[in-house]
Order: sequence, then structure tokens, then C-alpha cells
Amino acid sequence: MLRHAIYSVLTGLWIVLPAEEGASQTNNTDRGNIAAALDQRFTATWQGQQLGSILERLSATQRIDIWIDRRIDLQQTASYEFREATVRQAFQQLTANQDLGYSPLSRVVYLGPKASAREIATLIALAQEEVAQLPDRSAKKWLAEEPTAWPELSEPRALLEGWLNQADLELAAAGLVPHDLWPARKLPALPLVDRVVLLLAGFDLTCEISAEGHTCRVVPIAKPVEIAKRYPFSVHTRRAYQELAKGELTQIIKREGPHLVLRGRWEDHQRFQSLIEIGVKTGPTKGEFPRQKSRKLYSLSLKNQPVGKVIDQIASLAEIQVVWDRDSFPEDSDPRSILVSCEVVEADLKTLLEVILSPTKLRFRLAGNKLLIQPGE
Repeated sequence: MLRHAIYSVLTGLWIVLPAEEGASQTNNTDRGNIAAALDQRFTATWQGQQLGSILERLSATQRIDIWIDRRIDLQQTASYEFREATVRQAFQQLTANQDLGYSPLSRVVYLGPKASAREIATLIALAQEEVAQLPDRSAKKWLAEEPTAWPELSEPRALLEGWLNQADLELAAAGLVPHDLWPARKLPALPLVDRVVLLLAGFDLTCEISAEGHTCRVVPIAKPVEIAKRYPFSVHTRRAYQELAKGELTQIIKREGPHLVLRGRWEDHQRFQSLIEIGVKTGPTKGEFPRQKSRKLYSLSLKNQPVGKVIDQIASLAEIQVVWDRDSFPEDSDPRSILVSCEVVEADLKTLLEVILSPTKLRFRLAGNKLLIQPGE
């Protein structure tokens, strides 16, 4: 590998550059306010641009910090056109047709391989849980936030050692972090524990914090990456589970005495807790779990699934009727059997269908509660 020639493509990096032409409607929200930034709308057209350049412009104009996993090839070229799209929709489209995923974190957006994007928030939450069990003096070191910078051709192992040494902490099993070279970067303030997890994730590694909090041991990521949490069994937790089960299950829930035990990703627990809160505030209505009044957002992760089965599941959740225009398809074709893969986080119905159907050369039209699917032109 010609690492000396392409190190800037392989390393993780923060993109915080001056605004350039090609994207309009600059986001005026405070940098670091990820939730607000993802909902901002913008218009941009990029033709035959490298992925790295597109992300640079998106970061600069929308004032959003992006941590790019070292395994992402930023030199691959692509063309995109966004018109009054939200930043969230842009990330969904940027990762839709590639083996990429993204994850909104507390102050940054992580972009990396799909599997890692599904795990990163949970890995950080698990590390933060370890920190929460430490003596106060050690916990303060791990939670300390400060800007970080490093020079050209820095080694990630040396960066990790430097961060920990500055906090008077030790690094064990450092040899598991392979040699790599990273370009110069300046990072905004993040807790030390978050920085450590983000750096190691690019090598399929994470940190194990000693009981007293003095040592960070580098270890391989244990699979599956999940959090186990107990919830008191009640009518609200039962209904929350029933609602959660309507989507694609990425978690396991079982009854243990007076508790429900949920094993799943950080996002699963957030969703579950939100559903419980809605039930507590709203109460049951005619035996049904109350629905949120805001528009529905959908999250979906799948690989090589028949598009017909996927569309049927979405139609059930969205309470719409699917109509396949059979007369428009060749007699010997079976469009429902086309395999699709995608990673979508909190998208509206139209965006979700665009992400799923665009690689299949199928087109769709929503009219009221009906979804018409036809061959693409």
C-alpha cells in the first residue's frame, strides 16, 4: 500500500473548512448543534466530485463537524443534486448506494462503514457507562472537554498516548493500534472518552477502562455491540415494546420477573424510552398505543432483501396501499424479487422510498394513501 501517497484518504478527519461555491443557504445554527444542523435545508449540485470535496463543502456551509472513518475512500467520485433538502437527507443519499453509513452523535456526525456506523453510538455509550462507575476524580479526567490539534503525518497511536498522558492516564496494549499516518487536523472540544472511542473504532478496536480509571486498555470490539438495560414492567413498557416491534427488530426484549430486559443498540433504548414517555403523557386511547402528532420518520437497515417484502413492511407501517402497475412490466419479470440494501436513519416516507427504489430502476408515485410502483424510464 502506498501509504505515503494516500494517507490523507485513509485517516479519520474532521472537515471544518471555509465555505466554497456549489452549496447555498448556509446554516446559521451554532456549530456543534447536530440536531438543528441536520434539519437545516440547502440547495447544492455536485457533478463528478470526489466524496471528500463534497463533504468538505457540506461541512463548511452547514456548520457541521464530520468525523470520517479512516477506511472511507474520499477519492471516489459521485454526482448529487440537492434542492431544498435537509442535511439529514443529504447524508442518507450520500450513503445509500455504497457500503457506508452515518450516525449523528452529540456534537459530530460519524461517517464510516455501515456496520461501524450502526455501532459507534453504542460503543461511546458503553464507554461512558464505564466512566460513570469511576471515582469522581478519574471520571472528571475522562469527561474533560478541550480542543485538540495535531501536525502533519501524526500517528494515531502516538495521538492516543498523548491524549492519555496529558490526563495522567496510562495506555495498555498500545501495540494493537497499527501504524498509520494522519494529516494535520484541529478538532473542536469533545470528552476524552469520546475521542478515544472514535479514534480506535477505525481499527475495529475500543477501550476498556480499569476499575480505578487510571488505565485504558485497547481491546478488539466485542460482538454484538449492545447495551442491556432493565425497565420496570408496566402497561407503558408493554405498549412501547409492541410499538417498537412494528419496525425491523434490532433488539431483544424478554421478561424477567417484574422487569423487561432490553438488549440493543443505544438508538433502540432511546426509541424505547421515548415511546414509554409518550405513553405516560398521553395514556391509552381505545386500547391502542397513542401516536405522535408529528410526521412519521422511519429508520431502516437491510441488506439484500426482496424489494417487494420491504415495500410491504413499509406500507404496513405507513398505513398505505401498494399498487404494482403489472401491465407496465414485462410478462416474465418479477420486480418484487429485486434485492435491495440500505441504511436510513429518521427519514420521511418520500425520502425512504427514494433511497430504497433508486438503485432498482423502479419509480413510484404517492397519491393520498396509495403508493404506485412502475418501471423506471
